[in-house]
Order: sequence, then structure tokens, then C-alpha cells
Amino acid sequence: MPSDEMFRKINLWNCSPKLLSSGNSNEQTFKSDVIKRINLFNAIFKFVVQNDTDWLEIMRDYFSIVNREKIWLMPAGENQELLNKNKQRVVELAKKYYLNFTTRLHIEIWNKKTGV
Repeated sequence: MPSDEMFRKINLWNCSPKLLSSGNSNEQTFKSDVIKRINLFNAIFKFVVQNDTDWLEIMRDYFSIVNREKIWLMPAGENQELLNKNKQRVVELAKKYYLNFTTRLHIEIWNKKTGV
């Protein structure tokens, strides 16, 4: 949990909660008290969506504690081919549930290149 001092000093919280597909346990990734507190401030919550299981986890764990206008969906994909394969499905989820969408611009520009 960030300190009260940090909450006073930070203007925008950009959170990217990890989902179970990241390989971490729910105990490691889902801290509802932290998410609820950050949600009270100027914050966005960006979720990388790889599959339907990710989407169900977002709906189950986050819809009741994060303001919808603060939720951003991003398709998973470590290269342009995988990103494109997943992008349309995630766009449709964002449209259907009135959520924000963003892509992985660095992948679209440079594909799977490190150090850029």
C-alpha cells in the first residue's frame, strides 16, 4: 500500500495489475485494499487480456471495486502477429462493456525488438 505521503504527491496512478495468466498467484497479484484505495485517486487500471479466462478474472475481481471509466484493456501479444490475432477480440470487449482500449504501440511500431 502506498503511503499517505505518496498519495499526496502522485498526480496520476498508472496501475497494471497482473492477472493469474502472468504466472503469479492470486495472493501475489490481487490486493483489493490497495486497488480500492488507489481507485479513490486519479488513476487508471490497465489489464493485458490474453484469453477469456483473463476477461472473466477482470470482471470477477475488479468490476466491483474499480470505476469503469478507469479500466483500460490491452491485447496480449509479444509480436505483431500475436497482437493482431488478439486485438479485435479485446476491442469488442471494450466496446461491449464501455471500457477504454489501448494497444501495445511499441509492438506495432518495432515488433519484437528490445532496447527501443
